[in-house]
Amino acid sequence: MKLSFREFPPLKQLTFLSLSYMSQLKVIGRGAFSGLEALQEIHITNNLHLSYLHARAFMRNDTDNPERIDWPPVKRLYLHNNNISYIDAQLLVQWDTMEVIDVRVNPWACDCANRWLLLTLLPIIERTTPAILNNIDRTTLNEEF
Repeated sequence: MKLSFREFPPLKQLTFLSLSYMSQLKVIGRGAFSGLEALQEIHITNNLHLSYLHARAFMRNDTDNPERIDWPPVKRLYLHNNNISYIDAQLLVQWDTMEVIDVRVNPWACDCANRWLLLTLLPIIERTTPAILNNIDRTTLNEEF
């Protein structure tokens, strides 16, 4: 059985969500979190079969202007200990204002699609929570660049 999240119902006041230790979770699809407009902290951790997090999992059309794209105001993102190889730069657009970004213990692919992770995301993590960098294997990310 393949467990995937396609979309949560609109929960406009929800600020915290944990999807952790879900042994059957493999995919988080497009718009899965689009109805969580107030989401500030999300834990997607210790899901050993989770290998795909859609680039538009958090995106939604703005309620005031449907032609405008918006994201929830996530400040703390925990994605450690999954099986994720890629993360899109547009998953969340406010990377530089986040308080915690934890992407440790994932088998990151070393190719151009993840170059932004090395050049943009790791410096932000180093600035905000440098201790987290101790458990990110940067040697594999550096091999191609």
